[in-house]
Order: sequence, then C-alpha cells, then structure tokens
Amino acid sequence: MRGVSRTPRRRSLVLAVVALVGALAVAPSAGAYTITTLNGFLSPWNVAISPSGSTAYVPNYGGSGPFTVGIVDLAAGTARPTAIDVGFRRPKDVAFAPDGARAYVTASEAVLVVDTATDAVTGTPILAAPSGTPDPWGIAVTADGRRAYTANFGAATVGVIDLEARQATGAVGFGGTGVIDVAVHGSSSQVLALAQTNDTAWMVQTAAPTSGELIVPGSHAMSAGQRVVLSPDGTRAYIASQGNGKVLVADVPGRAMIDEWATAPGTAPSGLALSPSGDRLYATLSVTGLAIAVFDTATGQRVETIVHGGGGADGAAITPDGSRLVVANTDTDSVSIIQLTPLAPTGLSASASDT
Repeated sequence: MRGVSRTPRRRSLVLAVVALVGALAVAPSAGAYTITTLNGFLSPWNVAISPSGSTAYVPNYGGSGPFTVGIVDLAAGTARPTAIDVGFRRPKDVAFAPDGARAYVTASEAVLVVDTATDAVTGTPILAAPSGTPDPWGIAVTADGRRAYTANFGAATVGVIDLEARQATGAVGFGGTGVIDVAVHGSSSQVLALAQTNDTAWMVQTAAPTSGELIVPGSHAMSAGQRVVLSPDGTRAYIASQGNGKVLVADVPGRAMIDEWATAPGTAPSGLALSPSGDRLYATLSVTGLAIAVFDTATGQRVETIVHGGGGADGAAITPDGSRLVVANTDTDSVSIIQLTPLAPTGLSASASDT
C-alpha cells in the first residue's frame, strides 16, 4: 500500500560559512579528524550502523524510483555500488535487530524487513499500524529483538510491531499530532516519542501500550523536534529541537525537561548520536556546508565543533566501538565518515591527519 507522504517541519536556514564560524563560541576543528565523504546518495535522511560496526545502511529519501537504501562498508570506507531496492517510496529510517541478522526500514506506509546476509528485502511488508495511513518515520527495536516501535507521522501514533509475528499489534495516539521519532531502552521498558506538530515528548506505556505520559517541558520548550536518543542507562533523553537551535535534556524517570544546550547562534540541530559510554553527544547542524556540535553530557558544555563540509547534515550514528561517526548529508546527497579515534571512547582529543 502506498499513501501520500507528509513532510515534517524543518527550518530552512541559509547562512554563509564565514558568518557562522564567527558566531561559534567554541572554535571549529577539522584537522583533528580524518573525514571521508561518499557521494551518490539521494537526500539521505538518516543512517544506522550494524551491531558489528562493519556496515551502515542509509535510506535514500529522495528520488522517483527505484526506492533504495544505500550500503556503506565502514571497514573499507566506501559505498557499495548496489543499493537495496525496498520497493516503497521515501525510505526514511533503519533499525537493526540486536543480532544484526535483520534490518527494519520505514518507507511510505510500511516497514520492510531486510536480510543483512543478502542485503535484500525478505517476506511481505509490515504495515506500521493496524489501520489508517501511518506514514512511519523513526523506528526503534527493543534489546530482545521482539518488538519494534514506529513514529507514525501521518497517523499521529506510535506503532507497536510484533517482529516475530511480523505484524502491527497496536498504536498509541497523541491527540492528532505528527510523531516523527521514537527511542527505546532495553526490552521496551522505556519508549519515548516526539510529537512534532504540537512540540511535545511522551513516554509510551509499554505494559499496555494504549496511552502515554507527557514529558513536562517547564521552561525548556521544544520547537520542531527532530530526533531523540536515550542515555545508555535510560535515565536521560536528548532531543534535537531544531526550531529554536537547542538540544533539550529530559529526566526520564521524572518525566520532565531539565536542561537545554544551545548549539550555536543561527544553527538548527537535526541529528543526534551518543557515544557508547554516553559521555559525548554529537548534534548535526542542518545548515548548508557546516558542522557538528559536540557536547560533554556531564557538564552540558559544547566542547567542540567539527566542520565536516557536508551540506544539510541530518541523521547520524556512531559505531559500537565509538571510533567513527557517520553522518547523512541531505542537501549534498552524500555521507560523511568521521574518524573519532582520538576522541573515542574517552572523549580526549588528539591529532590526526585530515583527508
């Protein structure tokens, strides 16, 4: 089934590189990193890395067909010549099963299952909700690999999918708002969703997934939230609030926003990637040709800005060993691989050659 895709809000910012660099409170750096840029993608919106850290899947949101997910060989630092044809338009997000044997791709109204041994879609598509027009964007898989949760923007719900049965078993509504991203901790004890249209974040009740609890914003308002990630222990959530140029921090057990970190004047955070230890948060800045803000999660301080040259940096992911950051650059149809060896896993900087 193919439906009409809705485009979530995204702030359009056109700034000169020189002007932005002048506004950065933390000096930008590129020479401390080896950065490889791969071309040939089509408006990639996000990126996911396999549990082994050897492969990245990159959904090509753009194009008029075939509709594909690009494959990056991270060991070789190259894009494979043949992409995965998913058969549904506008693939958006990917989540791997914990064992890496399957990957789940959101596209138009369905979730496609990819056999990672063959890099091909297997079986029938899974509808992202039992009924309606879900238009799923974000997807997250539980640690036991039994369930997936989808951010159904079109249906304004979080879809609940039984991966063993390969079918949607329910959907949690949020009052007519567009849900764009979802994150899960452990075996679904913590599920957090972003409702973009009314700028709210919610905890899904997983024991009986029919409702949600609002994350109380207090003085830390969200604006055009794009993505959410959870800390390794599940106690903190980090939200890219694109509309007001901030990363919001939520106390998950307390169901409240507790802090906000500014990226830089005139920038808009879009993608988020957290280091395996949770001590560094990487926020992509979706302004043409610019940078990635690096935060110390213990202090909330922006400690570095990596200028990687990819236009419209969007989704990002970090390898399980913390050695590489992979960024989808929507505006330039490219993917950047940033070698973080000097920073990972401790976060201490060191010198490395730039390509």
